[in-house]
Amino acid sequence: MKKVIIILVVVFMAMNSYCQNIFISGNGQDIKGKTIRLAIVKDRLSMLEKDVDETVLGKEDTSFNFNLTLSSPTEVIIKVDLFDYRFIAKPGQKYNLHILPFNYTKDDSLAAFTYNFSLPIELKQETDDGINNAMLAFDTTLDDFLYNNHRLLFIKDSNAMDSLWMLLYKFGSTTTKGTYAELYYSYEVAQVAYGLNLMSRMKIKDSLFANSPILYSNVGYMDCFKTVFGQYFSQGY
Repeated sequence: MKKVIIILVVVFMAMNSYCQNIFISGNGQDIKGKTIRLAIVKDRLSMLEKDVDETVLGKEDTSFNFNLTLSSPTEVIIKVDLFDYRFIAKPGQKYNLHILPFNYTKDDSLAAFTYNFSLPIELKQETDDGINNAMLAFDTTLDDFLYNNHRLLFIKDSNAMDSLWMLLYKFGSTTTKGTYAELYYSYEVAQVAYGLNLMSRMKIKDSLFANSPILYSNVGYMDCFKTVFGQYFSQGY
């Protein structure tokens, strides 16, 4: 019995040492009197969200603070009325959010809910977490590339395809293999390749998903996973 208790204590201590606090602060002139809610995405397959905290600001308050404990990078959501802002929070990091001037009228709120407008926020970090800035830079570059080359990719132009792989190599070479950002790059490009059938879809499945764990917390992985396997869920397999 004593050995069992010792083992449980060791496991508990290990779990707590792995979990770290995340500190989130924010401010904005147009949030006076608002209820600010903090939520996390519990499961990226079902997109189940869980509200974890909230604060009601006074009539003259323009700032808020949250802290939570997580064991791995997790998508965090800041909600104001029907608007929200999402980013990846990494354990041990401090984040500051500056909410830009915004009109929270009923009509605008309903429009945001209907068209999924994001709350206009500037994300600042005490130290670069190697995730959010990297993802933003990659997304911006990839979006521009797809906008300018979508027709060529559709007809499988070899130069355009080579440029897509080079874009992945360029970003992948700037970060350590296997990190959150590096995996995000790979799976976002794979999603494009799968959707446009730029290479064997079976090869994509085998190379990215066979004999490997599901990376539930990685946005890029789950986006690609749902693109590749979405029909299995919709058809009840």
